[in-house]
Amino acid sequence: MFAESILEGKQGALAEICRNDRMPGAGMARLGVVLGLLGIALTVAAFVLLPSVDLARESAKRAACQNNLKSIGLCMKHYAEDNGGAFPDRWSALYPNYLDDPLYLVCPSSAQQGGDPARIDEWSQYTLVPGLRPTGTPADAEVLVSGDIEERHWGGRNELYLDG
Repeated sequence: MFAESILEGKQGALAEICRNDRMPGAGMARLGVVLGLLGIALTVAAFVLLPSVDLARESAKRAACQNNLKSIGLCMKHYAEDNGGAFPDRWSALYPNYLDDPLYLVCPSSAQQGGDPARIDEWSQYTLVPGLRPTGTPADAEVLVSGDIEERHWGGRNELYLDG
């Protein structure tokens, strides 16, 4: 009765939609249909957007992994400058004198997140090729120094080469 008195003075589509003298409650049924369709649309949008959110998250992890390898490469270069041009044979040679945080040796896409720094050579998630010396020639671009132990990034690996 209160709703009818409000709607009586109004003309237009909204008043017509909400008031239906032949079928009481039809306005609520229409509202239910609209809310149901909105729920379906939001569900579909979530299924469409969630994979792209996962792709963006993995892309960020891949970039962080590349940054780790770049930092490792710089540490190895400093080590080589102090050690007659030779790169280290094990990760523990870099930490803590050249590599300030052992978590640089953990790929962000991995479930494992580090371990005891005293056992860094056991839990590092990047390979290390021992006995390398840069030659300063274009051939350095083809010599692998380090990289992901396993394929983690969309079926690929990040790698660090001798030329940086």
